[in-house]
Amino acid sequence: MSKSVFFAIRYLVSKKTHNAVNYISWISVLGFFGGSLAMIVILSTLNGFESLILSMYSHFDPDFKIESAEGKIFSIDSTQMKLLNKTPGLESLNMVLEDQAVIKHYDYQAAVYIKGVNDDYFFQTNLDKYVQDGSAELKVNNMNLAILGAGVDFKLQTRVNNPQSIATIYTPRRENVSITDPNQLQSLLIKPSGVVYLDDQINQKYVFVPLSFAKELFERDDEISYIELRIKPEKISEAEQYLEKMLPSKLIFKDRMAQQPTLYKMFKSEKWVTYALLAFVLFLASFNVTGSLSMLVVEKKADIFTLKSLGASSGYIRSIFLSEGMLIALTGGIAGLFVGSILVIGQDLFGIIKMSGAIVESYPVKLLWSDILIIFGTNFILGFVTSLYPAWKSVSKR
Repeated sequence: MSKSVFFAIRYLVSKKTHNAVNYISWISVLGFFGGSLAMIVILSTLNGFESLILSMYSHFDPDFKIESAEGKIFSIDSTQMKLLNKTPGLESLNMVLEDQAVIKHYDYQAAVYIKGVNDDYFFQTNLDKYVQDGSAELKVNNMNLAILGAGVDFKLQTRVNNPQSIATIYTPRRENVSITDPNQLQSLLIKPSGVVYLDDQINQKYVFVPLSFAKELFERDDEISYIELRIKPEKISEAEQYLEKMLPSKLIFKDRMAQQPTLYKMFKSEKWVTYALLAFVLFLASFNVTGSLSMLVVEKKADIFTLKSLGASSGYIRSIFLSEGMLIALTGGIAGLFVGSILVIGQDLFGIIKMSGAIVESYPVKLLWSDILIIFGTNFILGFVTSLYPAWKSVSKR
């Protein structure tokens, strides 16, 4: 331990002539403690919600989505399908036909997106665990079934466990553009079998049906909207390179970030805006350090004179008060990070704070080392900056 740090510790813990200096110093420590604790808890909560929502989208959104470069639908021949099935690390391939329609259940109706998928789609993607009402099956004994987003289910007031609950899906026939004439509408009956609880955007607009049912509804033969590929995590990069070389120019593929660019940008910007606001609050609180050190400089004028008489340089005296400010900031900051991290870990392990009516029982949190380092660095910088003026003032000529 350097002598300047030793002096700084003595000045922090020893009793001063004026009690106000003690109070302000410890208020400064508490300010850094509270600010650091709030930052790590709030950022970890944002991480938790981000991880939760992205985990849901990771089941809903494939690793790669192959679409037509022009238009909404396309056809794919057997040769291209064979090549797609040779994609490195391929776990599942799912052809999807998706379009808009109106679904009606008794006197209730809603405009929705019909997503036609493989019969075992929900089990392929592990989305079955988000089906909280009814069943995750899309076909039983050759009977077509529909799984509704939670928002759609609420609008239609369906009862998925009621065998008499039947919905009708309407869509314009391909050869006509008018929907005012009922004879120009294609309509098919289907039984709702389950309700899936995902992100609100999905809940409010999606109805999942078997691909064969969607093709009949939209009067398509071999045409599809897109192909979903799910890849083993360790093969993502290799699969991306393969698709770049293999796909014809009329088809494009998107990774998860390209499929949901707004969502990823929103999470990142939200986290950094939150950090900036909390850092600004901590910056305002750190001015207590400037005040307490300025008062300490005045109180320790005799000590400063003695040290100068003993040959201490101006730089050495400055380092004492600079170390004092850093000590205040880091003592409060590290204590806040420690307590905050314990709270976050406790919430993660035991779910102390519960959430009612949500897809998870307790508030999701996720502690990241990068957040800890950023908050520690913020405390370090603020402690250094707010100590500069008192440290310079300690040896300035009056």
